[in-house]
Amino acid sequence: MNWFGLWRMFFLSLFPVVLFLAWAVFTGHLIFNEPSREHHPVRGIDVSHHNGNIEWRDVAETGITFAFIKATEGSDFRDPLFQQNFNSARSHGINVGAYHFFSTLSLGEEQAQNFIDTVPRRHGMLPPVIDVEFQRSRSAMTDEKFHHEFAILFSELQSHYGVTPIVYTTREFHEDYLAETRIARLWARALVWKVYPLAEDWTFWQYSNRGRIEGIPSPVDLNVFRGSTTEFSTLLLKNKTNPSTVQLHQHSPGSPP
Repeated sequence: MNWFGLWRMFFLSLFPVVLFLAWAVFTGHLIFNEPSREHHPVRGIDVSHHNGNIEWRDVAETGITFAFIKATEGSDFRDPLFQQNFNSARSHGINVGAYHFFSTLSLGEEQAQNFIDTVPRRHGMLPPVIDVEFQRSRSAMTDEKFHHEFAILFSELQSHYGVTPIVYTTREFHEDYLAETRIARLWARALVWKVYPLAEDWTFWQYSNRGRIEGIPSPVDLNVFRGSTTEFSTLLLKNKTNPSTVQLHQHSPGSPP
């Protein structure tokens, strides 16, 4: 047998292995950059209505510590499953937080009001999150305008909830807009590589968007907290009110469901 034949047999023998690895990565069975459970014991997820109806009892039994739940986007959109997810996750002992997806089509003050009208201030919940990840080429705001409106939104949420908000972003957005801005509580998205090239000073790390969690019918984002369970508990809001459920305000005319 010549060398060509040997190389051909070698590559053909590898094909099933490569195919299996590709399937395992795509379906979330294999995550190359999964952080060490020893160094990052506090694990969580983030969800929205795109994840479908979630059985939070089953999720809680997997050992998930926290869940960030989408609440709002822009000035008028409210996630149709926010109330259900927020209440059910809390009732099953999961620490919850809510996130707002920033839109360049709305003013910061309007977006803050949408979030405040939707998300209550509850004892034991995580700080509010501002999700910023749009592409500069698709932005309806100049860089200067974005920074101005973002600062207003950040300040309004900080004032209302009495805590420093968390900022979620991608490596690309961080380089374009936030490289010169110190974010006290950064939630970094790094799905392929480790989070450290993006930012050394991070609080949460989203390391996969194809996680498989019992009780969730679709792939889900996986996250870790940088610190111990004791350090994690210091992030939780403290106040005197602690009702078990939250009622959303009615949608304003013309807002999507």
